[in-house]
Amino acid sequence: MSNENNEKLYSIKSFFDKINLFFHGILAVPLTVFGWLFLEAKDGRYSTVEVDNMDVFNFLGPIVIFGIVGISFSLFKKKLRKIDNHLPLQEKLENYLKCSWIKFIGLELALILSVLGYYLTFTNTFVAMFMIVLVFFSLSKPTPYRVVESLQLKDDEKDSVVNKVKKDERLIN
Repeated sequence: MSNENNEKLYSIKSFFDKINLFFHGILAVPLTVFGWLFLEAKDGRYSTVEVDNMDVFNFLGPIVIFGIVGISFSLFKKKLRKIDNHLPLQEKLENYLKCSWIKFIGLELALILSVLGYYLTFTNTFVAMFMIVLVFFSLSKPTPYRVVESLQLKDDEKDSVVNKVKKDERLIN
């Protein structure tokens, strides 16, 4: 029984390691590029692209970005509903990871479009879009309680996920 518990704890730890690495990895790239671009623009080294229809781009850009965010969240929820509650915990976590990739990739695309929009226009519209998508990103950070709630875990499975994380926190402190 102890070996089975160790495997379960390892798989939960492995799950959180994977999902957090993916989350932070895809967040780092556009954040770095945006920070560099923002500082360069404030320095006055770059000028905007001169296009007659830039107002249309400034209007449609946020609509497309919000659309991508909405679609990624709805696809996440749709895929999440398809996870069978009778599966073993490990399979539920693997399916949750796959569902999360869809949401994170959608948010990543929205961030990249915000950076691209800012690069082309240097308007505050795309700065605001970037910040708003970052808020959605931070609200999507995978935590044990979000995983438990999303997967509707009960009893032993819930305790395994939550207590594993608490046990790791005690070891670190």
